[in-house]
Amino acid sequence: LIEAAREVMGGIDLDPMSNKTANKIIQATNLYTKEDDGLDKEWEGKVWLNPPFSLANKAVEKLIDSYENGKVTHAVLLVKSAVDTLRYQKLYPYPFCELNGRVKFESVENKSPAPFATVLFYFGNEFYKWNEVMCRLGRVHPGNRVFTRLAMKCNSDELRNLGIVPPVGK
Repeated sequence: LIEAAREVMGGIDLDPMSNKTANKIIQATNLYTKEDDGLDKEWEGKVWLNPPFSLANKAVEKLIDSYENGKVTHAVLLVKSAVDTLRYQKLYPYPFCELNGRVKFESVENKSPAPFATVLFYFGNEFYKWNEVMCRLGRVHPGNRVFTRLAMKCNSDELRNLGIVPPVGK
């Protein structure tokens, strides 16, 4: 996963919720540990984010805000696939990859894969590259923001032919 994220983003500038052991794998130029309280710091550049479950909602809010304000240029977010949560619904506009299989987190204590499905979300402007790289790991979806932007460029006949709008008279 990390190699794929690096390939899409061209490296990782920041892991804002990490530790020195994890950074041996992530290889972020900068990291914030639990002691640094990454939620109180600025997030900039190319970000890898795998937040602890207890902070996932706040981390997602901060990532979306940092990306939409232009501070984060690219980001890959790894979270539990929980489509029934408000957090997931806020992420749905962004491209994502439903991973094949369960993620195995590297640690001394943990020898088993996660007991739940995970998903990667992408924040950036290179969907083509994201799709090309991530299709090797799972099912890639453009997110509804990409879909909406494409649909807005089509005329009503094209949208009707794609089955996006109902036929005339319906």
